[in-house]
Amino acid sequence: MTKIFDVVPGWIYAAVIALLLFFMLGQRVQVSNAKAATARAQVALADARTQAVQAAQKAEEDARTEETRREAEKQEVIDHARQQTEAALAAARDADAAADKLRGQLTAYVAAVRRATTNPSTSSRSTPADDPIGVLADVLSRADARAGILAKFADSAHIAGTACERYADGLQPPSR
Repeated sequence: MTKIFDVVPGWIYAAVIALLLFFMLGQRVQVSNAKAATARAQVALADARTQAVQAAQKAEEDARTEETRREAEKQEVIDHARQQTEAALAAARDADAAADKLRGQLTAYVAAVRRATTNPSTSSRSTPADDPIGVLADVLSRADARAGILAKFADSAHIAGTACERYADGLQPPSR
């Protein structure tokens, strides 16, 4: 083996060693650059994860805020509809009381007319075949009762419809 080392000049050994050292240094630089790039990528990934978590938290907070707003809007609509219903029922009770009073007056009037037509002191050329005042009073009473039923239905339908519209409008996100 000593013969091979004697044949090759020393400067070639030095050149090979220098070349190997140069390649090793290059490899170390590449490894160092790769480690730095990996560290930058890990930092970027951590930042992206943090941003994603923050975005998810904000989205959740926004969803909770919107849900709370919608629930408050719904409760407001329900309360308003309840107040309108109570007002309509009070008005219906007042109307029923007035109608009862009018029915009583009509009954008294019909009775007075009947007494007057059956009174022997009044001159009666002919007796009526049937009681037109009674028929008219009955028709009027029935019509009034039906009108009251229809009014209650119309009031409740109107209140329910406006409540539904207000609730649907409340589901829209507020304009900013």
